[in-house]
Amino acid sequence: MTSGQRATPPAESAASCRVRSATADDLDAVVALHARCFPSPLPEAYLRRELVENPLTQYWVAETMASTTNEASEESPVEVSLLAPARSTTRSADEHGATVIGYLSTWWLVDEAHISAIAVYPAHRRRGTARALVAALIAEARRRNMVLVTLEVREGNTAALRLYRGLGLSLVGRRAGYYQDTGEDALILTLQLPVLASG
Repeated sequence: MTSGQRATPPAESAASCRVRSATADDLDAVVALHARCFPSPLPEAYLRRELVENPLTQYWVAETMASTTNEASEESPVEVSLLAPARSTTRSADEHGATVIGYLSTWWLVDEAHISAIAVYPAHRRRGTARALVAALIAEARRRNMVLVTLEVREGNTAALRLYRGLGLSLVGRRAGYYQDTGEDALILTLQLPVLASG
């Protein structure tokens, strides 16, 4: 599934796309996106537990305003406004006229942030959406003083590998036959974060 270098999150802007912390109102959008992007999607009940009930899990969604959804092209990247999860106030997509186009889920494991899934609708890929989602996770991991960001990615997913390496993650291992649908190996990537001095 799904840097020593510091990842620089996208700047706040008057943008057509933004990243925010997900709420229970986003469940239907996450379920639909998950089913579209993964060959062996997880049950809705599992995603509900993870998004709504599991205190060790956090989801982010990337959304684009309805008025601009049809204006972007593959050649013109979407501007992304990064909202800090701890401070963002959220409403349902219907209330603010936005459409969820991507999501990322994370497990907080003691001092480690493990990216468990990331998905973006095909029509919205290669526009910086996935990068903004990962940057949001890294920023929150730093805020929580985590020491490591980890994830698994299919060996053949060259686009994702370019993205993760561009954000500073490094290859540290391999899980043979990890993906049951194809038997493909998973590559393990990590980003070591600096430990902030307390006090």
